[in-house]
Amino acid sequence: MTVIEPDAATAATASPLEAVRLPVVYGPGVASALAELGRTEDVHLSPDNRRLAIAGHLCNRVLVLGIDIVWGGDAPQVRLHSPQPLVSREFAYPHGLCWSSDDTLLVANRQGGVPVFRIPPPAVDAAPCELQPLVRLEAAQPGLVETPGSVSVRPLSCGCLDVLVCNNFTHQVTQHLVDPDGASPRAVAGSPLLARGLDIPDGVAHSPDGRWIAVSNHNEQCVRLYDASRALGPDAEPDARLPGADYPHGLRFAAASRRLLVADAGAPFVHVYSCPDGRWQDGGWEHRRLRVLDEDTFLQGRSNPQEGGPKGLDLDRQGRLLIITNEQVPLAFFDLRPLLGPLSDGGGADSQQKADRAVRDAQVWRRQIQGLALQLERKQGQLQVETARAGAGAVDLARKDALLAQQEDRLRHAERALDEARAALRDSQQGMTALTSSRSWRLMAPYRGAGRWLRGWLPNSKV
Repeated sequence: MTVIEPDAATAATASPLEAVRLPVVYGPGVASALAELGRTEDVHLSPDNRRLAIAGHLCNRVLVLGIDIVWGGDAPQVRLHSPQPLVSREFAYPHGLCWSSDDTLLVANRQGGVPVFRIPPPAVDAAPCELQPLVRLEAAQPGLVETPGSVSVRPLSCGCLDVLVCNNFTHQVTQHLVDPDGASPRAVAGSPLLARGLDIPDGVAHSPDGRWIAVSNHNEQCVRLYDASRALGPDAEPDARLPGADYPHGLRFAAASRRLLVADAGAPFVHVYSCPDGRWQDGGWEHRRLRVLDEDTFLQGRSNPQEGGPKGLDLDRQGRLLIITNEQVPLAFFDLRPLLGPLSDGGGADSQQKADRAVRDAQVWRRQIQGLALQLERKQGQLQVETARAGAGAVDLARKDALLAQQEDRLRHAERALDEARAALRDSQQGMTALTSSRSWRLMAPYRGAGRWLRGWLPNSKV
């Protein structure tokens, strides 16, 4: 499949738009709870736009805030309230997170796994709440989830969840089917999805319609787009590459999958890629930049060329409100309406959209089956190799056993010869003892002495 790569230099020279940060009303305890987070990473709004989760990377904590967004007048009014610090033994440098429902949260931990939590309503005193996981993806599929840094969830019409996980330092994206129904959610299946060419995949996102999968490829310094309606696998190439970001991080689709916003960890910008017809693979998209950090704030966090810019990024359900996180600015909000023109929904009839969704949901199951079949094929190959090694080892062991038997036989012969030599020595010693004890030996003693004396005086004598 042809990959379109427009000229990155042309896109990078476009003047950035200045995004004006919105004022936010903090309820009791919100400011101190945000300050305690330290370095923030991902941020995500619940589907009903009423709860906001933020990953506190170094403090091993997730903060959930209540959020009220009032649209009206020149700018939306944002109020944060009901801080809810969350702690868990499963947190190990939480980096990515995603709500699968209004009370269910998945957390990707750079030095841990991807647990799924049920988030209780906030308590009055805002004390830290300790969570126990409902299910852990890394336990359900051992060896598949390693160094996860980002997670994206898309609910399927059957009730299951299509979960994508960026495994940063194993350089692959894995896919998982999770059944959240009932008191005991479970991971139904899991397999590798994307790997070829990935070099620290740092962010992943489904498009709302399920047609596209976007991956921030950190060291390639671009975003990769994959058409999820086709067959995918670890060897799949992207259908499009979106250049222009120094170090792409968090990303989200908007405008019915025809707009993609990308946080740039290495620059003070959010990049906006727009494709009015939704045909990303044809290259008919535009690139703009939004400045979301002033220069001083950006430089304060620029400990190296890969840091200083926004990390986490999310949008409200309508794609009008932009939310970012940054180490110097734990949380910031921007109104996108005056910055980005609307894109038509390009939708078509509801019946067609439902049919498209059914086809794409079926494609998720197909991908899982293909992934599991590929895993089975690889495991069978590994088993054949191990069986051949075991057979070769058995032959070698039989040869060594034969050599050992020969050595044991030689040892037995040597032991019998030694026993015979010992018996002969005993007989000789007994003969000597009998001889020296005899009367004739004693009578001949003077003659033996005279013989020794003569041999001393006459060395050449034969006496």
